[in-house]
Amino acid sequence: METLKGKCYGCGAELQFVDESIPGFVPEKLLDKPGVICKRCHRIKHYNEVIRVTLEEEKFVDILRQISTQSAVVIYVMDSFDFEGSWITQLKKLIKDQPIYVVVNKIDILPKDINQQRIRLWIKHELEKKKLPVQAIFLASAYKQWGIDEIATYVRNNKGKRDVYVVGATNVGKSTLINRLIPLLVAEDGIEASTKLFDLPELTTSVYPGTTVEALKIPLSRKSAIYDTPGIVKKDRLIEQICPSCLNIVTPSKKIDPRIFQLNDQQTLFFGGLARIDYVKGNKQSFVCYVSNDLVVHRTKLEKADELYEKHYLELLSPPCKECESDLALTKEYEFDIPANHETDLVISGLGWLTIKGEAALVKIRVPQSAQVVKRKALI
Repeated sequence: METLKGKCYGCGAELQFVDESIPGFVPEKLLDKPGVICKRCHRIKHYNEVIRVTLEEEKFVDILRQISTQSAVVIYVMDSFDFEGSWITQLKKLIKDQPIYVVVNKIDILPKDINQQRIRLWIKHELEKKKLPVQAIFLASAYKQWGIDEIATYVRNNKGKRDVYVVGATNVGKSTLINRLIPLLVAEDGIEASTKLFDLPELTTSVYPGTTVEALKIPLSRKSAIYDTPGIVKKDRLIEQICPSCLNIVTPSKKIDPRIFQLNDQQTLFFGGLARIDYVKGNKQSFVCYVSNDLVVHRTKLEKADELYEKHYLELLSPPCKECESDLALTKEYEFDIPANHETDLVISGLGWLTIKGEAALVKIRVPQSAQVVKRKALI
């Protein structure tokens, strides 16, 4: 029988009792107990606290290289709220021959009355632009268990005896998805999910990026396994830079309510203190903001924006907070000249986006130096 002996059942880290500051720490007396989880996973599961760990990007690239040499299928999990931020550039180069199934997760947080067929076509178009060949695209909510049966049925019918690798950026919901899929996939070959043939862990899940720290192998049958891989750290996403308290504010936990602002030019919107949007030139029109319902969006005149930022940064304009504000000053500027009658999203990676459609507009966006802003065809 294949087990996970020697590894944390929550995050996959090698268990050790020497250093509490690195992944996998457990008290020595617990080291050989079956099903043990490390101190970090215990704090996440029971106290909603996180002990941050840092893994080198080369390690993630090495995992992708290993996958490329295996007989495997790849489930690539992306985030519907942060599609650009969950794009892995290395995937197209390193995963060449294995079938790729794209799961766009967290579909439940998109606003009400969205057209799912439009979303699916939009995703297909974006992946074609990026020249990533995929065999199937699924819209899902691992948290709400939407679309899980469809994914499991497709994987069972198409993977054969190959292993399944689940990859994605941090915080896209890979471990939650695997926890939903395991009971459905383990029933292959006539093995019921309730049997004791395998020790099936429940993977540690949380809002915090980087919960899984090692590739974690979970047997599905005597012939195949599913692997939960660490999330690729995308350093241009704001969620990688802020503290856990601020992360809870900017990460949507329920369906987004779009906020519509009728702006004249020479007006400014602040997304907390993490982004500033200046409407420099154009006729009066709607700016539709798609961000977490808990994030304050503040409007002011452009001429007063500098003064407001200086006086109220970390207070009215927060997040960030004093714990995480280092290196998050709004020092990087993007400028977008948007033509009339184009449905356009301006996306701040990890924070959300705003949609402009109608009048021509000149817009400037200021973000921290580490953040990325991109223009795309409107998602909604």
